[in-house]
Parts: sequence; structure tokens; C-alpha cells
Amino acid sequence: MKKAFIVELFGHEMCLLSIIQSLSACNRLKIHVIVSDPVNEHLQGNKHLTSGIEWHVVKTEEPIRNRLLRNALSFRKTLGNVLRIILDHSVQGDIVFINSLESDFVRLILRNLIMVLKKRSIAILAGVHNAFLFLDDSAVVVSEAKNLKRFYREVLESRLKKKHIPSFLSYAISSMILINKRATLRKISALAAGHYVFGDQIVRPSDSHARLVFPAKPIDIEELESRSQKLRNSLKERVVFTVPGSVDSRRRNYETIIKCFEEIDFDNFDLIFLGKLVDKRVMELLSRTAIKDKIKTFDRRISEEKFEYWIRETDFVLAPLSEIPPYGKYKISGNPGDALSAGLPLIIPCGYYENALPDGTICYSSLKQLKDIVDNLLSDSEYRHSISLKAINRSFRFMQDLHENFSICRVLEELQQ
Repeated sequence: MKKAFIVELFGHEMCLLSIIQSLSACNRLKIHVIVSDPVNEHLQGNKHLTSGIEWHVVKTEEPIRNRLLRNALSFRKTLGNVLRIILDHSVQGDIVFINSLESDFVRLILRNLIMVLKKRSIAILAGVHNAFLFLDDSAVVVSEAKNLKRFYREVLESRLKKKHIPSFLSYAISSMILINKRATLRKISALAAGHYVFGDQIVRPSDSHARLVFPAKPIDIEELESRSQKLRNSLKERVVFTVPGSVDSRRRNYETIIKCFEEIDFDNFDLIFLGKLVDKRVMELLSRTAIKDKIKTFDRRISEEKFEYWIRETDFVLAPLSEIPPYGKYKISGNPGDALSAGLPLIIPCGYYENALPDGTICYSSLKQLKDIVDNLLSDSEYRHSISLKAINRSFRFMQDLHENFSICRVLEELQQ
């Protein structure tokens, strides 16, 4: 029996569980999961964990601020333990999924893990969370490349400024870091047998390699069945709209959402910001709005149990993504994954999907369009029912395809021949 090793050292736990759920449908595949101790701790008791998986936990050390060399040596040691596990249990032709590549120590991953596995004829599949970082500038529209570089550079600049590095130096250093990271990820992509993404709309880092697509979260069968039963039994008069994720105005346009619901002619709704509220701009918006009594927020990190409770209460997932790269074409938002996992309808800006919208998805291009959508949903229960039914059926179809005619299993079999 061939083996697949899934490596997750940093924290994309839901993506990891989604890969496990998907690969579990491949009957002739033995799955080994290699995780860091923090990832293992976060997964304890998770209902999506399945039996028959071989788990390996590698010990890691907490990074120390401003101790780059010490942190690099510690991570190299961790990679050595990961490599030892793979080599002890693998044979030629097995496959390794590396789920989080875009770290500060990506060069160590390339030299101390990927290049060694390549020499041993073990196939590597690279997890792509930020497609732009794997692409050469020639493969990106010029205007998009400029905005994307600024987006990723500003993230790095912010971290450097917190270390009291002057602005002119933080700009130069962050630019060099970004150039080197992209060059390293392109080398990894060239060495890999293929790549995988968590949204079908994400651009391809390479047309010549195998490509797999996983949902961003595992499909919750229990929730689908429960929601389907509720939909058959009754129609709710009160509608719950939820924006999942930490409340960050840089990533999501909360101002548009608040303005939209302020202008709604109906009051049979609740609005949930399902994430820790730390953004001062959003706090200010909430303090001024006339509908603050209808908006629920949270002042601390939400536990998995509480998150699942509010998702069960949700009727529509709102994804008011900011109109800046890289979301949609180059990077997923977690919100479509939240919707697919629970069989929920999704309301999202039209730019996220360049081609056809998935069933149960509604898109908007302006505040007026969003208001019209919400007005129609609140006023027309039959319309709400039809959209909700399409979303549930889409999730059920996904699980049916998983078990009956799963293309990922066929791709893996081809790679292992």
C-alpha cells in the first residue's frame, strides 16, 4: 500500500483536516500526518479527526523575538525530525504533502527537506496558500503585480517597524525578503511533482504539474444533515447573517456591511461578526451605528465550540472582502470554506470568482446591489429557501463525488506509478 505524508508545522489546521478527509476516500493509500506539537494541541478533540491515520508529533521550540539565528537553528532541527520520520516510513514513489511553505524559513524547507526527498525519488506536492508568491512577474498582469507586491511588502514592513527599524530601511529590507521568498518558492514549485490549492478559482503556479483542489475546511456531514432537516421542517422568519473570522478592516469591508444593514427596510435580521474584535476602526463604526443592538461581537478569541454554535445559528455567510489583492484569484478567503463546510449560502463580492459562481452563492459589486440582495432575502422566504437548498445540495454533491468518483485519488495513483 502506497503512503501519503501530510506535513503541517505552522497552523493551517482546517486545511490539514480537509486534506485528511479528502485523502481518506482513497482506499489504496495509507496516510501519515506529521504535525508540530502546537498544531497537535489545537487539534485535540476535533470532531473531524478520523481513525486509521498514523500520527507523528514533532517537538518545536517557541520562537524568541529578535533571535533570528537561534530560531533558524531550532527550525532546522525540527525539519530534521520531520525528514527522519518520512525516511523511516517511506519507500520510493510515496508522496509528501507540505502544507505550509510560505514561512520565514522557506529556504531551510527547500534545502533540508525538499531537496533531500527529491533525491530519494519521493514525490512532493506543494501546498499553495498565496499563489502570487509562486509566480514569476511575467505570469501576472502588470497592474496586479504592483498591488500584490505592495500588499505582501506592507505585511513585512509592519513587522519590521515593530522592531523599531526606520521606515526607509524597513521598506528596503521587506522588498529584499519578498524577492528572495518568491525566488525560493519558485524553485520549490519546479522541484515538486505538483501543487494543491484550496479554491478552484486560484491561478496555477505551473501548467505542467499535477494540480489538486481541496476545500479550505472539511465538510461537516452532521451539520449538513441537521440543516437539511431544519430546512424541510420550517422556514425561519428571523435571518442570521454572519461574517466569520477575526474582525480586521484591512481584509474585510465592515463599513459596507454596516451601511447596508442601516438602510434595510426590515428588522427581522441579526448580524454576527464571528471573530475577535480588535480593529479600532470597526469599533468606531460600531459605536456610531444605529443598529449596534442588532450586531453581535466578541472581545476575545472564539473557541471552536462557540464558533460551531454560531455557524449552526447562521443562515447566510457574508464575505465582505476588501477590494485589494490577493483575495480570489491569488489567495482564498476562509469564508467560502466556512460556507461549503456547513452547507450555507455565501454572499461575496463578484470579483472573487472570475468565472461561474458556485451554487448557493450570490455576488455583489456595489453597496446598492448588496442592499437589494439583503432586502430580497429578508422579504422573500421562498427565495431564501431556494438559495439555502442550492448551498446544501452543493455540499452534499461534493461529499458524494469524494466517495464515488474522486479525481484526487486517480491523480495520486498516476504520480505513484
